[in-house]
Amino acid sequence: MSRLSAPSCRCPARLSPHIGQPPPPVLSSLQPPRAVPMPALSSASFVRKETKLAYDVVWPQHLRGLSLVELLVVLAIFAVLLGIGVPSLHNYVASSRLSSAASEFFAALNFARSEAMRRQARVVIAHNGVAHSRDWTAGWRMFVDTNANDQLDAGEEIIRQGGALAPPLTLFGSASFANTIGFDSSGRLTHAGGGSFVLCYGPVLVADGQARSRAVIVNVSGRVRIALDTDGDRVPELDSGPVPNCHNA
Repeated sequence: MSRLSAPSCRCPARLSPHIGQPPPPVLSSLQPPRAVPMPALSSASFVRKETKLAYDVVWPQHLRGLSLVELLVVLAIFAVLLGIGVPSLHNYVASSRLSSAASEFFAALNFARSEAMRRQARVVIAHNGVAHSRDWTAGWRMFVDTNANDQLDAGEEIIRQGGALAPPLTLFGSASFANTIGFDSSGRLTHAGGGSFVLCYGPVLVADGQARSRAVIVNVSGRVRIALDTDGDRVPELDSGPVPNCHNA
């Protein structure tokens, strides 16, 4: 048998990475680390840097405010709309308060008439103002007038009461209703003739081309109705003609 010889390796020898270079320094555990010098910064440099950053911020579109010109335009538009809307709102409030007060008093008169017929007794409404003043603005009392003297006496039943009207509303009766209005057991007026009540919002019948009054008419048979403006002059018509003034005189 032939002797086997070990194969010869021609691979290049592995060289140390430090061959031809100085060995790395060996740090001693006792050697303190070297401090790296920092450039000296003054407080003024921080202020300048922060100021620059504050001015360099770019705000998003939805976070930006209005310019002075845009703000003035908005205020001008708002002033125009306010000038248009305020008179319309005032007229609406006046008309609503007039209609509401007229409807309430109209209902009270009809209720007094129906109570007189239901009870088969004399029912009277008297105002709370000065006697013979025809001023019903301070409110009224509805009662059963058992002795037919048009006055609320002791023992007579109070059926209902109406509160005073809030200014600038006023309510005045005609001469027939200077103090009271009454209905007998058949629903007819206890007075010799009919009459009316005039309700005003302020001292005049018409203001700024708008109606400022309402009227309630009661005829001798006791029928109650709200007067209408038949000629378009913003003033309601009574049986005797247009309402003369807010004092119904």
